[in-house]
Amino acid sequence: MVFQIHSLLSELSKSYHSILKAKQLHALISKTHLSLDPFFATKLLRFYAFNGDLCSARNLFDKAPQRSFFLWNSIIRAYAQAHHFNVALSLFNKMLASKTKLDNFTFASVIRASYDNFDLDGMRLVHAMVILSGLGLDSICGSALVLGSLVSFYSRFKCMDSANTVFCSLLQLDLVAWSSLITGHSQCGDYGKALLYFRKLNMEKGKTIDPILVSVVLASIAQSSNVRFGIEIHGYVVRHGFELNVLVSSALIDMYCLGLNGLPSQAFKALDEMLRINLKPDDSTFSALLSSCCHAGLFDDGFKVFRGMISEFCIQPKIEHYVHVVKLLGMVGQIEEAYNLILCLPKPIDSGILGALLSCREVHGNFDFAEAISLQLLENESQRSADKVMLSNIYAVHGKWDAVQKLRYITERKLSGLSWIESGKT
Repeated sequence: MVFQIHSLLSELSKSYHSILKAKQLHALISKTHLSLDPFFATKLLRFYAFNGDLCSARNLFDKAPQRSFFLWNSIIRAYAQAHHFNVALSLFNKMLASKTKLDNFTFASVIRASYDNFDLDGMRLVHAMVILSGLGLDSICGSALVLGSLVSFYSRFKCMDSANTVFCSLLQLDLVAWSSLITGHSQCGDYGKALLYFRKLNMEKGKTIDPILVSVVLASIAQSSNVRFGIEIHGYVVRHGFELNVLVSSALIDMYCLGLNGLPSQAFKALDEMLRINLKPDDSTFSALLSSCCHAGLFDDGFKVFRGMISEFCIQPKIEHYVHVVKLLGMVGQIEEAYNLILCLPKPIDSGILGALLSCREVHGNFDFAEAISLQLLENESQRSADKVMLSNIYAVHGKWDAVQKLRYITERKLSGLSWIESGKT
């Protein structure tokens, strides 16, 4: 019997068993009545949960006469990891009612369930309980586990005041908490704070910033127009060897292209560096480069990028690529070439591409082209209000007041749910 118990303990100490082995151990433990002990019940429950057998796990839990907080934590975590969030939260409420002691692992499992279940109210309730119980501060490790999860949750839901409050209460800041806060501020459009916290993180000793966070920060820089700070981050990228990461390389190109004081020359250097280390740019990379060429008026460079995307990298152009090319052609007065390009595209032609050509100044002086484009726009269901305004202005400039009234009538009819053709009027 002693040998059997020793062998059983050895088996239970393992981190994984197949579902068949778990059931065999369960049968053996049941014969010796050890399944009534919370320690053995918890071990078995975890094996069942690991194999996705929630039915057996719950049956074991329900039959346990004594439920330790380890057993409660294990069943709550099992349901949370299986994305049965409502059940996990229901079990948590039952655990509260049972007066069982709660620990950091309990709250961590419930926070995960609330996080994945998009339950902001539930999360605020859990947060209040963490504060009242003091469990979030009972140790440095516990604080990082619970409060770090809260930072991630609040950042995801853009509740940045709450995220900042929890972040500042952490005794030990790990990379997950830093990344969550920086990403949250970036997603909320508060790029200044995102960059501020990144700088603070960079000053922390022993903290290694990962490529994903660097790409998030570069995106913030692009939106904030702080290209000077972007160059500083570029230096950080080179020093830490992150230029080998395709996410970071693409983010660098976007940053140089999209900055308000766009630096297309730096963007092309970043592309050359990507190619030098055999990284393959994607369609987003070329979209950013073409956009930069449009803003800088670099017609020849833009067309070189467009042709290279197709011939060298076998990337099929998307709508945004054609929009930029049409703008480039319009920029140098090649309206007919732009229109012929549009005619070669599959039908129906996207309104964004037609609108790009209609926005060119040279088109406004050529009524025949303007009207041809306008008629195609009118055929599209996904018309943009900006296109209609441009079309109305073109008609007005050429004294086509009947056409202006007709366009206004069509717009009003479509807003009321009826198209011009449906109305039976011409």
